Amino acid sequence: MINSVTNLLTTAFGDCNNLIFQGYLVYKHQISKTEHDDLVRAYFNGQLPPPKEYLATDFDLLVDCAVKFIKFEYPDAYPSEDNSDIKVHIPVQHDVVGKYSISLFRGIVGLFEPDAFHFSKAKDGNIFKLAFYASKNGVPVYYGDLNDLYP
Repeated sequence: MINSVTNLLTTAFGDCNNLIFQGYLVYKHQISKTEHDDLVRAYFNGQLPPPKEYLATDFDLLVDCAVKFIKFEYPDAYPSEDNSDIKVHIPVQHDVVGKYSISLFRGIVGLFEPDAFHFSKAKDGNIFKLAFYASKNGVPVYYGDLNDLYP
């Protein structure tokens, strides 16, 4: 059975349209609400400022995910006071092979049908990253982080 799963994932890897691969990314990036809040508080010295919100409709997930990806950026200044400077560029042209961010968000949309994504700066030890949650009708339905697994 393990070989079958490995074969499915290996086949799916490289095909950003593959539903199995999208589900795998959703699983690998999922964290709990407590983990999310702890990562954000670590960045903001114990505070939990409001996240930067983007509507799910802002994410153009119908583009060719083989050549486009979602780019996240925020200033390197640490610590900062809030999340207002997080920018999401959707989609941008590939500059590196192996970006699967559209697959991750396609998976989240397909499984949880959120209407918004909420991004916060986060810190895990000395690693800076983004933590986020997806919500539907104002209720969180998925928590994740964009970490070193980030495709």
